[in-house]
Order: sequence, then C-alpha cells, then structure tokens
Amino acid sequence: TPTFRIMWSVCVGSVTAAGGYIGSIGSALAHMSNRSSNQRFRVVRVPSWWWVSYALTLTLMVFSGFFSMERPAADIFLAGITQTPPTVYLFVCLLSNKWGVGREVYIAQIILSVGAFLNAPLLPLYGILVRMGFSLGTVNTILHCWLAAAWGSQAYGCIVFSRNIEKFEENLMTDQRKMALISLVGKEEPQKGKGKVKAKSKKTAENEQPR
Repeated sequence: TPTFRIMWSVCVGSVTAAGGYIGSIGSALAHMSNRSSNQRFRVVRVPSWWWVSYALTLTLMVFSGFFSMERPAADIFLAGITQTPPTVYLFVCLLSNKWGVGREVYIAQIILSVGAFLNAPLLPLYGILVRMGFSLGTVNTILHCWLAAAWGSQAYGCIVFSRNIEKFEENLMTDQRKMALISLVGKEEPQKGKGKVKAKSKKTAENEQPR
C-alpha cells in the first residue's frame, strides 16, 4: 500500500542516510587530527560533499524502490551494511590521534570505537535466534535492545568529542604557534650567523690594511 511504502522508505532511508553523518564526523576528526602534534599517523580527509552524495544516492535508491520491500527486516540489514565504509573510516580517524585532552575523551574514544562495530553481530544473530526457536517478537526485542546499546555508545562518544572541540582547537592553536615560533627562530639563526661572519670579515679586513 502507499502508506506502507512511505513508512518503509522513511525507516530504511534513515539508515542509509545515517552513513553520510557518520562519514562527516570522521572527516571532521581527520581535519583536526592532521593539524595536531598528537597525531599517530596521517589520514586522508574525505571531503564533506562526498558523504552528502553517498547518503543522498543510497536514500534515493530506497525511495525509488531499488530495495525489495518484500522482507522489511532483510531490507534493514541490507541498508545497515551501507554504513560499513563510513564506520571504518570514522574508526581509522579515531585511531589517527592521541587527542590528549583528558581521561574522559580517552574513555569516550574506546566506547565510540566499540559501539561503532556493535551493530555487526546483529546480521548473523538474527538467523541464529530464529533457528533456536525464539518468537519473532522476542528476536526483535533482543536485537533492538542490542541496537540501542550500540547507538547509545556511539552517541555518548560523539557528545564527549563535541564538548571538547574547544580544547582540541586550543591545543591546535598552541601547536601552530609553537611551529611558527620554531620556524621563525630557524630563519633568524642563519641570518645572525651571516651577520657575525660579515662583521668578522670586515674587522679582519681593517686589521690587514697597511698603516
């Protein structure tokens, strides 16, 4: 029915659209990490427009009926798989930096990293629980409780990182000032050395003049 199709498209489309948000968070972390002295390794910053295009393309595929609409549970799992690339990217961006702004962020980083992959076991777990004889209602309750824990972990990690953005920026500004100062000192030292050589040469030349 049209009503079911609209509700189904909104439900599954929200899953495909979420991948764009996850990837955008990773890009923001990559941007900060690449400018920080606490960086473990450099990570490629994927532009935001790519994640917008990624989410829009998949969501439009859902609304156009590209997905089957025959078995909603299977369609949700299929849509959830599209979150794998942005989730892996976010995880790599988290690991790329020590962040170094306190214990709270360190714990949030662990929780966010674990929570990002807590959705993965749901795909095989659905079939296992059904074959074990659990009713469909019981299976859905278990899986959605698991899903709530996964999404809650991700939300907590993102909220903590958002609260500490100002500290990240302050550390970045401090690092940039240090780098600028080091660069300035490095440029001045050769010039001072040249000045001393010139002064010494001039003094030597004056001493060598005939009296």
